[in-house]
Amino acid sequence: MLAVAVVALVLAAMISSCTPKDPATTPPPSGSTSATPTQTPTPSQTPTPSTTPSSSKPKPPDARDDAVKAVRAYYAMQERISKDKKVSLNKLYTVARSPLVDTELRFYAQWRSDGWRQVGNAKIMSIEPGPLKTVSGKPQVSVATCRDVSKTDVLDSKGHSVVKAGRPDHASGQFTVQKQDKKWWVTDYKTGSQKC
Repeated sequence: MLAVAVVALVLAAMISSCTPKDPATTPPPSGSTSATPTQTPTPSQTPTPSTTPSSSKPKPPDARDDAVKAVRAYYAMQERISKDKKVSLNKLYTVARSPLVDTELRFYAQWRSDGWRQVGNAKIMSIEPGPLKTVSGKPQVSVATCRDVSKTDVLDSKGHSVVKAGRPDHASGQFTVQKQDKKWWVTDYKTGSQKC
C-alpha cells in the first residue's frame, strides 16, 4: 500500500513539472467528468496597445502652447495699460521684446499724452499657433488671433469717443512669438488683413 502511495506521489510530481504555468493554456485533465466541454482561448501573439495614457511619462511642453500663453499675457497687459494710466509702461517689458516693445512704448506714451483710455473688454475669439520654426537660431511661432472689440471704446480726456464710426466689431492680427532667455516673448505684430 505504501508503494502505491509513493508511486502516485512521484507521478503527480512529474505531471506537475510538465504542466504549463499559464492556467489559460492548461488542457483539462483526461478523464474529466465535466458534462460541458470548455474551450480555452488562445493567447494573442501581438500585444494589444493600451488606450490609457501612461502616467509615468509626463507630456513634454509644447512650444506652440507656450507661444499662445505669451500672446494672451500680452493682450492682458495691453488692456491694463490702455485702461489705467497708473500702470507703468515698463510693464510691457514683462510680455514683449524688440521690435514690438519699442513701438508699443512710443504708442502708449502718445496715447497717455493725448489723455486717451480704453473702456470695456475685448474678447479673444480665436487664437491659432502656426508651426514651430527656428529663426536666427531661436525658436519662433507665428500666432493668428481674432478678437471681438465690439464692447470696447476709446475715450479722450473729455470722455468723447475717438473710435471711428463703422469700426469692425472683430480685429484680426498676426503675432511673432520668439523664445529668448528661456521665456516666450511677443516680438512683432501685424494687423490682420482678413475679416475674422
